[in-house]
Amino acid sequence: MKTIDFLPERYRQAKKRRYTSYYRLAVTVFFIVAFAAAAGGLHYKQHEIRKQSEQVNNQFAAAQAKSNLLASKQAELDKISVYAAVVTHLRHPWPRSRVLADLTEPLPEEVALTRIELRTAPREIVRTVEVASPGETGEAKKPDIHTDLATLHEQAEAEVVLIDLEGSTTDQTSLHLYLRALLASPLVHTAELTQVEAAAQSGELTVTETVRTDRFTAVVKLRPGWGLSGGPQTEPELTPPATTEATAVVSPAERSRS
Repeated sequence: MKTIDFLPERYRQAKKRRYTSYYRLAVTVFFIVAFAAAAGGLHYKQHEIRKQSEQVNNQFAAAQAKSNLLASKQAELDKISVYAAVVTHLRHPWPRSRVLADLTEPLPEEVALTRIELRTAPREIVRTVEVASPGETGEAKKPDIHTDLATLHEQAEAEVVLIDLEGSTTDQTSLHLYLRALLASPLVHTAELTQVEAAAQSGELTVTETVRTDRFTAVVKLRPGWGLSGGPQTEPELTPPATTEATAVVSPAERSRS
């Protein structure tokens, strides 16, 4: 059975328009809510990002302050290190008390030292030809602690420290053992016997009890100090070299007695 609608057409159009308006309103409300939610989310994210950015900036500022403090302390340390190097170099090469202790500690009863003289001698150094860069030629450096240290270091590199020993002994074997014992010291590089002169001395003793005393001279070479070529930090511990024994020189008086 077919339904007959007696309402005018304008009512049906009005009903369609109402449905269309409701649909458009619902869609509009949906988009408004969606945009509001998106805006709220973006605002929250922006707030979090700003908060994290502030934290990162604070951490960066703290790290930069620590870095500046570290650079300042490093500069102070470098300056103090240079001064310490100069002070240490002024005591070069070794404390005199330590040298005397190492010379007298192994001294036997048969050997007596009458003279100990410390001196320096030119050191043989193989120098290589260095080509100066264009920026360094013709430029005079202002004297400072660094140039002073370099000058002292260059002077120390050009010298070697020697110790001249003079004395007497009643037993040449003890003398050679003494020189060999000196090589056990970490300060001594070589110990060479340069001359032995035989002589006879008789005091209140009888002829059969005459004591033979030999006069000798020796040269002890000290090792280079810290920071120099061949010093303790660059040269490994080596086996002490053997002493150089000189031929005994017999005096004419001794030959006539024999």
